[in-house]
Amino acid sequence: MIKLIAIDLDGTLLNEEKQISDENKQALAKAKEKGVKIVLCTGRPLAAMAHYLQELGLVDEGDYSITFNGGLVQKNDTGEIIEKKVMEVADIHRLYDLAQKLALPLDILS
Repeated sequence: MIKLIAIDLDGTLLNEEKQISDENKQALAKAKEKGVKIVLCTGRPLAAMAHYLQELGLVDEGDYSITFNGGLVQKNDTGEIIEKKVMEVADIHRLYDLAQKLALPLDILS
């Protein structure tokens, strides 16, 4: 018995036009009706996926998403952080030094 579907947005749930197909909407709605928890997973912040959550009816109490590439688990209705994983400053310094050594771009969000 399936209890949870965790699904990525870009390149998975969303088509090339960044839209959710009717077929996918129907399949997820049927799963939700059967009690399956639907969890969207993305590198985006919660605010940048709010319209997809609305479109799929995933804004009820108890609905949550995995955002920031796994950095946060948030409640969809309130944005409350359920779980978070952050990097230590020392790790960021090591990554910065490595990126400089390899002449690679590096973006850091705080």
